[in-house]
Amino acid sequence: MSSVARTPESPFPSDEAPAETSVVIQVPRSVIPLLRGLAVIVKSGECAWLLPTDLLKSHSKFFDKLLTGDHGVTEINLPHDFDSGTFPLFVEYILTGKCIMKCGSADWNMFELEPSGLSPSGSSEASWNIKATIWLYVLAFRLGASKLMNIAMKWIYGFWAELPGINFIFAPYLYAKVASYACEGWQGQTSPLRDLVYHFIFENWKRKDLFEENREAWKEFFQHHPELCVRLAVDSDQPVEYRREENIGSRNLKLYLVKEE
Repeated sequence: MSSVARTPESPFPSDEAPAETSVVIQVPRSVIPLLRGLAVIVKSGECAWLLPTDLLKSHSKFFDKLLTGDHGVTEINLPHDFDSGTFPLFVEYILTGKCIMKCGSADWNMFELEPSGLSPSGSSEASWNIKATIWLYVLAFRLGASKLMNIAMKWIYGFWAELPGINFIFAPYLYAKVASYACEGWQGQTSPLRDLVYHFIFENWKRKDLFEENREAWKEFFQHHPELCVRLAVDSDQPVEYRREENIGSRNLKLYLVKEE
């Protein structure tokens, strides 16, 4: 983290851009007071944003910790393993209260949030949206953005719940690399998304079409998640009724939501 001269004022004094630009920034009125005051440069990869400190602090424990008090922080470099392609979605969310997804296809073998191709408007192809939501949740978890975590979790859970007869929402979207990314911890903590992914794997373990194609990749995943292996081993000795009751209980969305702060 480096320091530069503190910016005296936010670059967003109101919800309307200078007249010469003819652009209106669509932000909720409740956000406008948070746009005034001091601002800080936030860098993610090769991109940089000048963002109001009060706005960042109101949405993220990560930023609140860095920016609370007289620390003289004027520039924040996000950790190199933060996905720079996801951070713009966070910026969009804190400014507008929503994220605009792209309808298109995704390269699930890439850790980065890069679309492999965009579908025409109105297309039903939504794999990029699903991937973006997973990546957004991971970012929100690491930033301590509880409200955004719950929004992303509801989207992820909704993708799964709205497909009648299909128990695994990520199919065919849950590849070993995606599962690894979704289950990553941060500063010794694990996220509710990991619990949800564990449940999906647990419930669909016997579906060979999900795990046979990339056996080596899944083998590596399970090596990093021995507790799930133990659970699967124990489950194999349990009666069908036990597994059914546990699966039904694990489908409660409230189990995967966090307290909003």
